[in-house]
Amino acid sequence: MSTNHHDTGAYALHALPPDEHAALERHLARCETCATETAELVATAARLGLAVHTVPPPELKKRVLRAISTVRQEPATRATIRRSWWPAQHLASLAVLQCAAVFRVLAAWRSASANGPRTPAPRPTTPGSKWTSPLC
Repeated sequence: MSTNHHDTGAYALHALPPDEHAALERHLARCETCATETAELVATAARLGLAVHTVPPPELKKRVLRAISTVRQEPATRATIRRSWWPAQHLASLAVLQCAAVFRVLAAWRSASANGPRTPAPRPTTPGSKWTSPLC
């Protein structure tokens, strides 16, 4: 059972259980703000209840259909034609892949040029010269 200020709408529509209804009535006796809001909601619900559903006259449909046939439809403008986003998505994906490939090539080239050429050290080719391994 809750007595909060949000129950006023349910109270106005008689949608509260009996125990919450009684608790909210006690609250409304003490809270002027909630009492005013509830009175306004009750009045609004009563006005909405007075709205009457009327059935349109049968000839209305015939008149509307006749009038529609005499009205010329406006042609679609460029602004109203919806373009497909599919080609744009593919172009964007291709552009991203190309940029990634270019950056990869540039990074490899920069790394190679910063570290110097990657060729093996020359071995002594003269007969009788002693070549020692750098691991010894």
